Amino acid sequence: MKADLVAKMWGIFEETGIFLALCRHGFVLVVADMIKSGELAQYGLAVTAHLLKVLGGKLGCGYDIGCQFGTTVKKSPL
Repeated sequence: MKADLVAKMWGIFEETGIFLALCRHGFVLVVADMIKSGELAQYGLAVTAHLLKVLGGKLGCGYDIGCQFGTTVKKSPL
C-alpha cells in the first residue's frame, strides 16, 4: 500500500521532455522541464515571459508551431 502511495505521489512529476530557448547563435538561454502535459502553450508563454523580463521588449522569437503560438501570445497578457 505504501509503495502505491509513493508511486502515485511522485508520478505527478513525470517529465515528458524539455522546452528550450536558444539565441540565434545556438546558446541555451532557458530550459524548462515539460511535465506530463506534453507540448502545451504554457511552456512557450512561460519562457517568453521570462525572456521579456530579462532581455526587454526588443525580442524576436521563432517557434516550430509559430502560427498557433503567435495567436496564443496575442491573447495572453504578455
